[in-house]
Amino acid sequence: MRSKKVFFLTVLTVVFFSCSNSFLPIGSDDQLGIDGSLASTEPEIIVDSDRNVAVFRGSDGVSIDIESDDEELDKTVKCVTPLQSIIFPENQVSRNASSQRSLKSIVIGKSDDGETGIWLVFNDGTVRNPINEETGKRTSRFRGVSQEDGEGFLGNDIRAFLGWTYHPEIISEDGKIIGGYAYNESGFDKHRIFIAPGSQAGLYWRLHERSDGSYILTRPNVIGVKEIGEDLLSRFLWRILSRLKLLFLDSLDNYLINVTEITSGDVEGTYEINGSDKDNQQSKALVNLWNVLSIETVNNQTGNNPYNIIGPEEVTVIFDYGEETPITLDIDSPDSSLDPDGDSVLFFSGELPEGVTLDATTGIITVLNPPKGDYDETITLWTEDETGLRSDQFYLVIHFRMPS
Repeated sequence: MRSKKVFFLTVLTVVFFSCSNSFLPIGSDDQLGIDGSLASTEPEIIVDSDRNVAVFRGSDGVSIDIESDDEELDKTVKCVTPLQSIIFPENQVSRNASSQRSLKSIVIGKSDDGETGIWLVFNDGTVRNPINEETGKRTSRFRGVSQEDGEGFLGNDIRAFLGWTYHPEIISEDGKIIGGYAYNESGFDKHRIFIAPGSQAGLYWRLHERSDGSYILTRPNVIGVKEIGEDLLSRFLWRILSRLKLLFLDSLDNYLINVTEITSGDVEGTYEINGSDKDNQQSKALVNLWNVLSIETVNNQTGNNPYNIIGPEEVTVIFDYGEETPITLDIDSPDSSLDPDGDSVLFFSGELPEGVTLDATTGIITVLNPPKGDYDETITLWTEDETGLRSDQFYLVIHFRMPS
């Protein structure tokens, strides 16, 4: 009899340890022991590695699998890799009085098919995707439509607006906006609209609760600003074009690419979105739920500027077609690729004349087959370190001369 009790306790212990080790917290590669967060009374998002699904566990110990029926895909889609989540307080009620459910958590993660998605966890044990405003269906998908799909939008060719893959990454503390980016791998060139391959733009969505307690995810707002005319026609046209900002990235004054933080703004209903812009400068965008209000570069870097370019100030190039003429720039820190703070440094220039190129890493200017004739060109040059600090500007005059 005693041996049976020992056997039973041994099996129970093995099962207990096995179950406790099958859950992993987000961002951790270490398995939990019996004294880990399994005993926590705080709600959390964990991963059941045995069943390959993310799980929401409330303070009451009840677990809810983060998987939902996707109406657009017509199948159940489960979150297998949670990337970022927000868990609301236990006493939160729905923001809409007509709803009998309260939203407990918003989870951004990777689905079992590798796509990025979003899941909403409610206190009644259901998990649902927001309704996509574009399709009117609940969907976990953020990948957009391929360039080959759909017609009837722009010149009977919707491809100019599509071809973007959407990647949500971060949620505001109140859960009302979701930041991320759009990426266009193959680019697009049609109808005088050019999007370079590899283009990327920061954007945000608004998560809106409707009167019936359901949620919709609005169209993405590109984080960019453009001057709007004072006349009514300009404002009307901009209201239309603001829906299509991904078509007009070059006309925007700036646009964030890597959204890293969302905080509440000083004015109620506004948010500050921090990230690096297209020039890899730290920027801050002020937005509300509908519009981007402003963008400014935040230069909070400290330290020494990178080395200055000191010469040559003037060069005469007598060129033969088909032969390269190199010009090496002198710097006040010879034989160094690092500035006084140890930051890596690159060379930059203003607009270069035809037939002239600059190697950003070596600072070598190459002249090859410029326009024929005798003429002078002034080039603006500077260095910039990896923190965004710049050197003084340097001006180089090149005298282009045809061989006699």
